[in-house]
Amino acid sequence: FIDSELNGHPVKLLVDTGSTASLLSRKFVNENNLLNALESCEFSCTMADGSEIHFNDVLHGKVSFKGVETVERFYVAEKLNFDGLIGIKGIKKIGLQLGSENDLIFLLQNPVALKYPDIFDKPLKTACLKEMKLSPVIPLKEGASPNHL
Repeated sequence: FIDSELNGHPVKLLVDTGSTASLLSRKFVNENNLLNALESCEFSCTMADGSEIHFNDVLHGKVSFKGVETVERFYVAEKLNFDGLIGIKGIKKIGLQLGSENDLIFLLQNPVALKYPDIFDKPLKTACLKEMKLSPVIPLKEGASPNHL
């Protein structure tokens, strides 16, 4: 889960790299008075267990996470046990990346590479130190220098 904001409201989103869609619980929508922001839609998706779920409402919401803001489409789910989930497209938009080291999986965000995508070759590589602290390594594109920042 990540703690972020959606249209100015605190929201705890499950990070789901296997989902192509982002979802919000109907409870979250109701508790945060977001009913007026909903649009009607007809959307269906297949869940990991093979069941199909249908959505009738969507919210185009502004998501903020650690200084990065983007607009994401959230389908409203009737029976979701948490505030919402953010799928792979939304994950990329807010600059989150998965890393792994020594059988650990972790999330990283690189706002510098998001702000200056024209000079960074790859969004983020990570190194894991013995103390398990993360140290970002951001390679520059050929011919670019840190002075471009």
